[in-house]
Amino acid sequence: MAPDLIAPATGAPAAGEPAAGDASPVAEIGSAAAGPAASGVAFSAQTRDPAWAGATEQTIQRRLASVTTLRRTECRHDTCELTLGGSTEAIADTLAALEGRAGLRDLAAHVLLTAPETQDGVMTLRAYVSFER
Repeated sequence: MAPDLIAPATGAPAAGEPAAGDASPVAEIGSAAAGPAASGVAFSAQTRDPAWAGATEQTIQRRLASVTTLRRTECRHDTCELTLGGSTEAIADTLAALEGRAGLRDLAAHVLLTAPETQDGVMTLRAYVSFER
């Protein structure tokens, strides 16, 4: 049997959410009631589905191959943690790439960003990308 690969998000929007096509998943940043800290905890609690996680990591890395700020990609059951690091401008370019059609717009259900940390002029943040499975 083929691995359960990622597929475009489907389903009707919840009350108050835009209809499909109205906004990209990245536009929903910060809308999760629990916030990024809870997303990190939830991600850590997930077990890794090796077939899905491996295929999804490869898809993300292929789609974001031109993004120089992608430091690490780790997927578990239905969520991936992307670690981004670079200059403010490079991170801004990365976020634009995530929103684009060649990025994760048509695959991810939600993208939630942590607050950036800056050390020695390098900004680091994490993106928690969740998928409908």
